[in-house]
Amino acid sequence: MEILLLLIGMAIGALVVYVVLSTRISRIAKQQFDKWRAEREEDIKRNLDSAIRIEYESKLRQWMSENEERIRQDAAQRSTYVLTGRVGEHLAPFSTKYHFNPRDTRFLGSPVDLICFEGLTSEDAELAIHFVEVKTGKSGLTKPERRVREAVEGKRVFWHVLTLEE
Repeated sequence: MEILLLLIGMAIGALVVYVVLSTRISRIAKQQFDKWRAEREEDIKRNLDSAIRIEYESKLRQWMSENEERIRQDAAQRSTYVLTGRVGEHLAPFSTKYHFNPRDTRFLGSPVDLICFEGLTSEDAELAIHFVEVKTGKSGLTKPERRVREAVEGKRVFWHVLTLEE
């Protein structure tokens, strides 16, 4: 009977050891599996990101290659517009559309192109000051140009004398 109890005790002990070890092994196995899965997911994500980047860089290069001539022509055309506009700003006082005396006009360039002191060269004429913005093509006023226009229209124009000491 003692041997039977001893065997039963040993069996119960072995069962307890088995359950404890089985639980511990299952927990360790789950931890290792979760770690492995997270590493694999990160690898897959990295590989997918790389593949997408390579594919879209290739598509961008292909698009640039197919459209390079058009892009160059567009850039050259825009450059021509800018240069034409700048030349036009300087030559505007000599245009038939310019209604002021070119000798009364001063080139400023920015934020407005010209300031005309109408009547400046004629001592008996009343003096008037005109801000002139020259535009070519379909160009519109820039934000700084609009702000200057609004200041003039709002009569926020002032005269100051600055005397510098020697």
